Amino acid sequence: MDCGHLSFIANSNIILLRIEANYYMEQADSLSVRKNLRILAAQKESPVYLLVDMRQIKGASAAGRKVFADKEEPLAEVCALWVKSPLSKLLGNFLLGINKPVFPAAVFKQKEKAIAWIQEQIKE
Repeated sequence: MDCGHLSFIANSNIILLRIEANYYMEQADSLSVRKNLRILAAQKESPVYLLVDMRQIKGASAAGRKVFADKEEPLAEVCALWVKSPLSKLLGNFLLGINKPVFPAAVFKQKEKAIAWIQEQIKE
């Protein structure tokens, strides 16, 4: 994957997607992420619980964002977006409202709060 790296967060079934600095996500990148998420989650026989580190992303095309919100083949069971600024958080919430993923999704400035929220969603 050119856009970033996937790994499990220690002692959990949460997958961290760390987007490369100044990377612009296209549709092919999003499709690659979805495919690789499924492969990684299958190693633990787990649904996809995802934390996306978007603190350094340059942007994403409409087609790339559409893959993340696909109703036919959802990206994850739960997804938290980790951003770096209040403006990024505002923009992230706006885009979630437009793209309307079929799974719970939220935007956070702190990694710890994002992980805690994912863990709450898993319990529900």
